[in-house]
Amino acid sequence: MKPLIIISLIVISIARFSLSAEPTAANDPEEITYVANVENLTDQKVHFTGREWIPNEDGYLLGRGRGHQVTMVPPPAAGDFRVDLEMSLPSGGKKSSVTFGYDGRMILVSGESGMVLEGRFFHAADRPIETTGPVVPAGQQISLTVERTGEKVLIQINGREIYSGPCEPGTLALLGVDPMEGVVRLTTVSARGSFSKEAKEPFDNPFGMQRRIAPTVLHEIDAPAIVHPGPTNECSVVTRRDGTLEIYFATKPSSDSISVIRSKDGGLTWSEPIVAFPIPGKIYYAVMVTEAADGSLHSVFHIAGEGSGGYKGRL
Repeated sequence: MKPLIIISLIVISIARFSLSAEPTAANDPEEITYVANVENLTDQKVHFTGREWIPNEDGYLLGRGRGHQVTMVPPPAAGDFRVDLEMSLPSGGKKSSVTFGYDGRMILVSGESGMVLEGRFFHAADRPIETTGPVVPAGQQISLTVERTGEKVLIQINGREIYSGPCEPGTLALLGVDPMEGVVRLTTVSARGSFSKEAKEPFDNPFGMQRRIAPTVLHEIDAPAIVHPGPTNECSVVTRRDGTLEIYFATKPSSDSISVIRSKDGGLTWSEPIVAFPIPGKIYYAVMVTEAADGSLHSVFHIAGEGSGGYKGRL
């Protein structure tokens, strides 16, 4: 009888372990409503670049003009997500966009069909992607859905597929709506997925160029960033074919050569400056360097001197 009792206890222990391994609700996707019920003065989970968008009694946020983007706080994190927007573009023939990250955007033109996708989120950093679709009627509300699954994105307007293709799977640094040259009436924005628990504080500067905290590891660099303070005025950054970053600049105060510093880790650490090559005279900044197809470097620079042309006759 004792062996039977022992076996029975083992079975119960395994069953309990199996039950404890079930996933918890904490792993389930979350849903955030960023913009809704504006007419009821519902708090919006947004940040404004420039002047705030105006709540309208008909239930939408009104934004117009360049430099006045509204961004969602917090944006979706890495992984699958779905974003739903309801909005209208009342200014016929004018461009407006939905933004994904610092350089990605989906450009719509009121009263016209199709759209243009730009930036790294859509794998379109080098060449924009043009799509065909239904006409976006000027002033009429449209439902726009963007759904990312793995490394693929699906875009629909009023339930109709407009685009399906590859995309970046990482955290969105930014999700927003930009009126650009037109006007946007934004009724609702919601998203379902995972979201960063550490919401970043809004920028202190309410408009214009914004400064970000310098990255500490290479994979955090996903947008234009300061690679290194300029050693002197008007220096030149070159990315070599092996990935090395090089900064060429006028050697000061001697002004008799062009110097270079190098980084092998994407700009995180840099070598001490060395003279790249001497020049026939005194340099006046304005160093430009580029790598040719065969790997050779070509440089153009200014020589200070007296003459009838150039910068105030001095170059």
